[in-house]
Amino acid sequence: MKQPAIILICHKAPFGKAMAAALSERFGDGFVGVLAIDRKKSRLKQLRSRIKKALTTTRLERRVLRVERKLAREAESVFLQRAKPPETWPQGIAVHYTDNPNNAASVAWLADHAPDIIAVTGAPILRQPVFDLAPMGALNMHSSILPDYRGTQAEFWQVLEGRVDTCGVTIHYIDAGVDTGQIVLQRPTQADPTTSPQMVRTRNLITALDAMPDALESVFDGSAEPSQQGQGGTARRSQDKTLALRARLLAGLGYRAMNT
Repeated sequence: MKQPAIILICHKAPFGKAMAAALSERFGDGFVGVLAIDRKKSRLKQLRSRIKKALTTTRLERRVLRVERKLAREAESVFLQRAKPPETWPQGIAVHYTDNPNNAASVAWLADHAPDIIAVTGAPILRQPVFDLAPMGALNMHSSILPDYRGTQAEFWQVLEGRVDTCGVTIHYIDAGVDTGQIVLQRPTQADPTTSPQMVRTRNLITALDAMPDALESVFDGSAEPSQQGQGGTARRSQDKTLALRARLLAGLGYRAMNT
């Protein structure tokens, strides 16, 4: 029986390459390509952004950014040590770089490579022309135990609101909603009230390196039992993460001088 063709949609980042390596190891020639999202700003845009931040950033924001960057470095170091992501994509697979997986060029590339199933481990909201391309559907990795904490940056909201019991990874089918599709697999990750959102994220990424291949395998061998989600809260958005909330979270983790 022919192996189903898998295409991965992910960011051009160490985690994306680690996931590509995991899929290549598990599925061999069945893993045929990567649609890699690369939204790197031009040097001019980066310079303008730095100048704007230098002119408008408050003292509180500078303190918050300094701590957030420290926590991000610590979490990244753990990920690199544990996951050991390769520097390159697996040999023999097709790779297409894009700044928008929903644009016409991306959809055309996906159609040309005719995936049976699409695995998504980091992307903006995908539109129907993308996830309808694969006859076996598209599976998304979400960083919470759904239906709790749909939307973006779930780890931030979980730590802020003391809901570390919902930390983990859900692999679910993509539908027209935001993180509302049928659940294929869920894996909790360890966290406590002193764990930073950045470290929770790293633990979720490491968990996903096994969870996504396991979910795909269960779909292929027929052992998957997709289940409908229960009622969940409103999907979270990046713009809801205000400076005041970021400072409150860091104060809860024990960092001082996080008031205005």
